[in-house]
Amino acid sequence: MSRLATRYAAVVAPADPWSVALRGSMQAALAGSGLGRVVLGLSGPRASIAAIANGVEDAMAQDDVATFVDRDLRGARFDRSTLAGAVMRGVDVCGLDIDAPWLAEGALLVNGVDVAPLVEAELNRRFPGRELRQATDPNGLRTAWVAIERAWAAAVDRVVSMPEGASDVSIDGEWSFTQTLRHLAFATDAWLGKAILRLPQPFHPLGQPHAEYEADGFDISIFVTEQPTLTEALHARAERQAMVRHFLATVTPELLAEPRPAAWSPEHEESVLHCLHVIFDEEWEHLRFALRDLDSQDQGPVFRTGVLA
Repeated sequence: MSRLATRYAAVVAPADPWSVALRGSMQAALAGSGLGRVVLGLSGPRASIAAIANGVEDAMAQDDVATFVDRDLRGARFDRSTLAGAVMRGVDVCGLDIDAPWLAEGALLVNGVDVAPLVEAELNRRFPGRELRQATDPNGLRTAWVAIERAWAAAVDRVVSMPEGASDVSIDGEWSFTQTLRHLAFATDAWLGKAILRLPQPFHPLGQPHAEYEADGFDISIFVTEQPTLTEALHARAERQAMVRHFLATVTPELLAEPRPAAWSPEHEESVLHCLHVIFDEEWEHLRFALRDLDSQDQGPVFRTGVLA
């Protein structure tokens, strides 16, 4: 279990696991209005949510699982949380907004129907090339990366064509487009530079670490504190895209099968192929987030850095 997962397991594993992890957020939102939203962010390592779920499996089997009956949770928001195994019966979910990047790894039953495969099919339709992200051979991986670069080039063209400052707008507290580009550079550094290539100092100073990075004890002094421009972020991003492209140009099946210490859990090993899949997943999920937020800007008044514009 990674340090991130260990920290979260410590939060959700006490005698009343669901209450400790969720009740505070729920009760704070009881008086709120609007529609419910459940958000599982992609700001931490890929294993974190799964590890959180593993940490509460035993607790879920106990009799002290929190139960909410006739409660008004409108407007409640859950970030980087787990609702794995939660059961909802006779609930009003009108307008419920769920963002679960790892949805395809399990099932989501709505009125007895597993909708996860339907969501995956629709996302693949909306994002041509996304279906290639789990390629397992060198040629397939190279084709998948071309699709990723093409999709992101279109997104960059779109934001450049928008009013000045659009790339720095934060919607509802989420990362801006510029910050997202910086995070993708960071993710490449973590899983290619650090995990696969084992560079002693893999991180670009313009990288945007995930939200738990400092709290997990990692050094943030190498990262800039001022907000770089879109042009600067694009330059760093282009360097990291080239790193992936160059690595894939000569990768072999034998290299793909080699083990590497996981980026955030070096005591555990993952294959080079797995590390590449993490990068690919980050690319597609953050593209989805970025385009979602650009759509919000196009639709009119939005929450920008917490203030209604």
